[in-house]
Amino acid sequence: MINWEDVPPQGRLWIFTASSPWQADQMDMVDRQLSLLCHSWTAHGEPVAASYTTVDHRLIALTADESALASASGCSIDSMMGQLQELSQALHTNLFDRMHVYIRPDETAPWRRVGIKEAKTSEGQFLNAVGDQMAAYQPITAIKGSWLRP
Repeated sequence: MINWEDVPPQGRLWIFTASSPWQADQMDMVDRQLSLLCHSWTAHGEPVAASYTTVDHRLIALTADESALASASGCSIDSMMGQLQELSQALHTNLFDRMHVYIRPDETAPWRRVGIKEAKTSEGQFLNAVGDQMAAYQPITAIKGSWLRP
């Protein structure tokens, strides 16, 4: 496992947004599971240099530095997804719903889970569930001018 800040900008990125936020008392379990995933993640027997971060008990971002050690590939990604499925079940939430995002009118308002169609016509901020590289990841993004706008 490497530090989140040490992953290079071209690092590969996976984002998972929970269908409902996990409870504050579940954060230790989330950290343990994600830390174990990052420490044990291998591809073809070689360790994957991985890290994670979470945002507001709703979003998990995993990244792999593919310039070092092993690159995440088919079987290793399947293994990662299996571990996240177990975490999803333990949290009693769906980490794999790509049809909803969290939005809020400003940073003082609570997050609201909405469908993509509604989010496209909303103003304010959304919890980013998109990014193909570490450098593209911004946990909270303005809706206006974002990927949600046509």
